[in-house]
Amino acid sequence: MDIQASTSIIADTTAKISAISALPIPLVDVAGMTYFQYTMVQRLADEHGVKVDDTTNLIISSLLSSLISKLITTGVTALASKTKLDKMLQDSLIRASISGFLTTITGEVYDAHFRKGGNLDNITLNSFVSYFQDQFSSDRWSFNQLTEDFMQTLDSEFA
Repeated sequence: MDIQASTSIIADTTAKISAISALPIPLVDVAGMTYFQYTMVQRLADEHGVKVDDTTNLIISSLLSSLISKLITTGVTALASKTKLDKMLQDSLIRASISGFLTTITGEVYDAHFRKGGNLDNITLNSFVSYFQDQFSSDRWSFNQLTEDFMQTLDSEFA
């Protein structure tokens, strides 16, 4: 499996979910996110040669991921409006950013799981916990790196 192919699948899906999340149409965003995440994991499984017999767990996990994303974005949007942050970051930008971020995480977790020989039947919450532990112990999610990435995003959005 080519790492670049996995990255491309994840990036493509992240872009689609970010775009659909920016739409202020209730339920369409959750349905779209669920569909695109489901499709992303299917594509990653195909790339890794992982046979997918029963997709029930995948559908449920994609829906849960989409609902969690919706809850987080709703909370952050509410918080932003109370702090007047919404003047700087519009609701749609917040929704798109958070949904894209969570989609990237989902794709990277499944990709890593498939690389290690896993399949849809044996992925667990522990796979996600391990991913977060790895990310926090690396420089990728250090406070300085996250701050730098955030500032670069703001510069590019408002420049």
